Amino acid sequence: MAQKYALLLGCGDIATRLVAQHSYRLPYQQFVGVRRRPENIPSPILPIGGDLTDKAIWHSLVERFPSQHTDLVFTLTPPERSDEGYAKGYVEPVAVMLTVLASTGWCPRRVVFVSSTSVYGQKNGEWVDESSETKPEHFSGKRLLEAEALLESSEFETVMVRFSGIYGPGRFRLLQQVQAGDGGLPEPPQFTNRIHIDDCAGVVAHVLSLETPESLYLGTDSAPAPMWEVKQWLAKEMGLPPGHLQHTTLSRASKRCRNQRLLDSGYQFIHSSYQSGYQPIVKTFLEV
Repeated sequence: MAQKYALLLGCGDIATRLVAQHSYRLPYQQFVGVRRRPENIPSPILPIGGDLTDKAIWHSLVERFPSQHTDLVFTLTPPERSDEGYAKGYVEPVAVMLTVLASTGWCPRRVVFVSSTSVYGQKNGEWVDESSETKPEHFSGKRLLEAEALLESSEFETVMVRFSGIYGPGRFRLLQQVQAGDGGLPEPPQFTNRIHIDDCAGVVAHVLSLETPESLYLGTDSAPAPMWEVKQWLAKEMGLPPGHLQHTTLSRASKRCRNQRLLDSGYQFIHSSYQSGYQPIVKTFLEV
């Protein structure tokens, strides 16, 4: 039986957690991490340095790993938060890959592309799922949708996973806002959606292991909630006094993401709500 490989393209936090937490149940003989700075890739992942917008790295990968027995997992990050950064970080790697693969005839077994719920433009508290219209207003969502469209136009089996707001250990921005008294607005409700990074890794492992996955999943927990409610709960967990949070005038887009397709596929969340996921993070934050 031919060996199977997983190429972790971008190979950041999600990819390393995927290997650390789920390698035992995935069918790969080797996990291979590809990123500009391979010295940051932990064992047992095989590190390879390279720029995914460079055809040379793709030709090297095609020559080294077997067609039909290699899965590609894109967990990319932009070099900067700008339209140009998102084009270079997401669109160009996919475009270059497709060009090289078309010229060589090399075919992955499956492609998993980590995207974002920012591709949805709904902002008035609507529920969205995999069938909802994608009409992003911000450059980030537009560029991610462009990368998705390139993959959809290919002949490869591709699974898009659109994650909502990712949180986890060491990600203290929301807690810092609460500590500073920034509560947002209670009315109208500004719904937010999130997923713990351990569940991000779990979802990617899940879709890699499915025999016949759907082409698109929303990766988000089961508890979309108004930001005011989330911050009030966090303030209580942090031991802050009543009235600590102040109303702020900053408005933001509001939607509620539904994860029913993911649940129906058999995925079981580690943290199905923000309360479950944030409790240990709050404890660590208070100890820092």
